[in-house]
Amino acid sequence: MRVTTQMVNNSAIKAGLSPRQTSLLNYINQGDGGNALVNAIAKSNTQNGSTNVLQRKNYAKTEEAARDLQENVNVLLESRNSIFERAAESGDISELVKQIKKTVEAFNDTIGILEADGSALNCFYAESLKDVAEESKALLAKVGITLEENGTLSVDKEVLGSADLETLEAVFGKDGSFSEKTTFTAGRVADNASAHLDSVSNQYTQSGDLYSQILARKFDKKG
Repeated sequence: MRVTTQMVNNSAIKAGLSPRQTSLLNYINQGDGGNALVNAIAKSNTQNGSTNVLQRKNYAKTEEAARDLQENVNVLLESRNSIFERAAESGDISELVKQIKKTVEAFNDTIGILEADGSALNCFYAESLKDVAEESKALLAKVGITLEENGTLSVDKEVLGSADLETLEAVFGKDGSFSEKTTFTAGRVADNASAHLDSVSNQYTQSGDLYSQILARKFDKKG
């Protein structure tokens, strides 16, 4: 395929350059050691690459936080040899209290990361988690967990540590709604972040491959 000046100008516009009314040969040979167009494309690719790297980090961070929340909640939802059964047999709720604290921490971390991202979907997920806490606000308060104005949860360690096992299971066990709804929402957040992470990674790879092809053909007038 014959490469024309018009084609070069179109490529220059896409790379953020102003088109020049000059011959292809002069365009290729001017400045930057004859690499003006390629360098402009490289700059554009680098900028896009930086954006993709940041997006991948954000999606990975979101997925990690949501998976952590889901895993912590699922410990409270286990049916076989559950953490509640172990507490009942031993008469010691310290393991259970520790797990609830970890769950609350993961809950707050996930909301913070979702809101920091600022995307409409992640803000929706953050509000969904807050709604889950709002629905269980009265029950949570019984075991020393307060719903703050920003939607996060705070723990009164003394009240939580002195709560009775039956109430703790009513709030966080499989028969309550808090844990079930939290793990469901966390799963959706993690799956969404994972899907976006795969998508951005594929775009980044395709962009890199395209740039490599341009470099390989930059002086090949036959295309």
